[in-house]
This record gives sequence, structure tokens and C-alpha cells, in this order.
Amino acid sequence: MKKHNYRAKKVNDINWPQLRQQFTGQALVFAIDVAKEQQFALLSNTELSESVLIQWNQLEQTVGLINELKQLNALITVVMESTSTYGDAMRYQFRQAGFTIHQASAKRVHDAKEIYDGVPSLHDAKAAWLIAHLYQDGLTKPWHELGDKERELNAYRREYELHESQHKRNQNRLEAF
Repeated sequence: MKKHNYRAKKVNDINWPQLRQQFTGQALVFAIDVAKEQQFALLSNTELSESVLIQWNQLEQTVGLINELKQLNALITVVMESTSTYGDAMRYQFRQAGFTIHQASAKRVHDAKEIYDGVPSLHDAKAAWLIAHLYQDGLTKPWHELGDKERELNAYRREYELHESQHKRNQNRLEAF
């Protein structure tokens, strides 16, 4: 185990033509630590021997980043944490661009924070690096999108849970009176 330096380059500072040359003919992994605004991702080959850590602002720069990734003309697997809804729009954009999406467990990322480099800290850039390692180790799974019927049933379930919890609280209040 050795300590690792997690220096990210801003997406606009990356030499994309050089990356196209560097990654020619390789399958790539784009491991994203999903956050509210500031995103970090590790773009690397599947062996993780060559990589670049990228930082971008989700709202302003995601579309440009996806266009640059498409121009790499490589088979790219995007690996994301399944945290709340921050990544939903971005996941949709990557899926529309034709990338394969894998899901990494946020708990696994958290639990692995000390395993690969021996340092117990966890920050966005390191999380992206960890997600790539979890993918390489086979600890992620393909992201299953819900179909229309499944989404509708899920919405009904969530509405039921909302009303059921309200009902139970009110029932307890009535019993207390």
C-alpha cells in the first residue's frame, strides 16, 4: 500500500487530443463521484495503469464533457455511486450518449477508503479513484433502469408509504386522547 496523490485537472484544462492518442483502442472506465455541483471522475483504462482525474461543474460543463468523451471513440463504461437523485440527470445524459452505466455502492466506497492506500480519509477525488478500483475488482453491477410500469408502481408505493405514516401518527394521537 502506498499513499496516493489525488490531483484533479479541470475539464477545460485537459488536452483532449493527447488523451485521444493515449487511449486509442482501449476500453475505458469513467468513475464518477456524484455530488451536488462539483463532480470528480477518474478516466482510465480498465487496468488503471493510465488515468487522469477530472473535475467539472455539473450544470455548465457536463454536456461538453460528454461530447469530448464520445470523441475518444472508445468503449467507455461509466461507473457512478447510487446516491440520492443528484446523479439522475447526469446518468440519463450518459445513457443517451450511448455509454454503459455501472452502479457502485456508496457504502462500499466508504468502507474501502482505507483499503487501497492505507489512509482513512475520504474526499471527492479519492472517492472517484475508489469507484474505479471497485469496478476493476468486479464490485459494481450494471445499472438497471426502471421501466415505465415499474416507475409508476414505485410512485404508488411511495405515495402509499407517505399516507400510511400519516395515518399511523394520527391513529396514535387519537388513541392518546
